[in-house]
Amino acid sequence: MNEIKIMYLQENLIEEATKLLVDTFQQETFTSHVYNFSKKNTKNLFYRASLLKAKLYLKAGHDIVVALKGDCIVGIAIMKNDSKLPFKQTAKILFPTVVSLIPLITKIHFRRVLSIAKAMKHTQTIKKTYITLEALAVDPNYQGQGIAKMLLNRVHEISENEYSGVYLFTADKRNQQIYEHFGYNTIEECKGGELTAYHMFLVFEEAN
Repeated sequence: MNEIKIMYLQENLIEEATKLLVDTFQQETFTSHVYNFSKKNTKNLFYRASLLKAKLYLKAGHDIVVALKGDCIVGIAIMKNDSKLPFKQTAKILFPTVVSLIPLITKIHFRRVLSIAKAMKHTQTIKKTYITLEALAVDPNYQGQGIAKMLLNRVHEISENEYSGVYLFTADKRNQQIYEHFGYNTIEECKGGELTAYHMFLVFEEAN
């Protein structure tokens, strides 16, 4: 049986990793409220937009790690830091494809976006430097095997020497409870429309 390996995302695996992210996040609370996946071609457009974003993140120096079982990607975690890509490099990646993504606008529930935007922003100030865990996804066929825990542990290992902690938010009560199990504290609950976002933070212990 192939063991799970956690490694940094390589460019040759970016399409497979993005496909996993899209397949999983289609059911994620915020994503499913914002995008109308019942409309034709929504998933394909969302994939292309997510792929473009992943390419920008890699070029900018944001950390993306994946869980591999054999040659198959079964999990992914995306960490966002303060790195910014120079405009010329950003334009080089964006311009060839961004126009083709304009139809994605027609797949958005704009009324829902306006109502839940407040929930997605926390008002509590985090004074020290931190990294944002923007996404963590595990293939449904491999859930319950400790892969999310392995990805989280790797996120923490990567971040703890440079940052004071890890910030994230979720609109899923069960996810909130899972993250609490891993040491995250809910710093604020923000309601927007029918959703409640739980803004959470894990503080790294300072070395003595």
